Amino acid sequence: MIQLLDHVIRNGGWGAIRTAERAAGKRNSWWHGTLRQGDLKLSDSLALLDHLGLEEGAFLRRGLGTDGEPPLSRPVGDPPPLVTRVRERLGRPLGDPGLGPAFLEALD
Repeated sequence: MIQLLDHVIRNGGWGAIRTAERAAGKRNSWWHGTLRQGDLKLSDSLALLDHLGLEEGAFLRRGLGTDGEPPLSRPVGDPPPLVTRVRERLGRPLGDPGLGPAFLEALD
């Protein structure tokens, strides 16, 4: 992610690194040290993304190489049987049988 952010910053032209450092409230040469160490705080990365006018989620998806949602956002395949039973039971009125202690034990 740091390399991708570095690429975006460097495409800003002459003085882009120094301007980005000021936008993040950092001293001169801070960005070069950050690149060498490979350590960037979340607050600093958000300040840089804000300065660059980039949306954080879109930037992360681009860095992960996903076009749509992040890969872990939706599970693939059928839900487990317990999830299916819970969905069915949640649709029932509260007075229906099957929503008592046996239901809670099934969840545990």
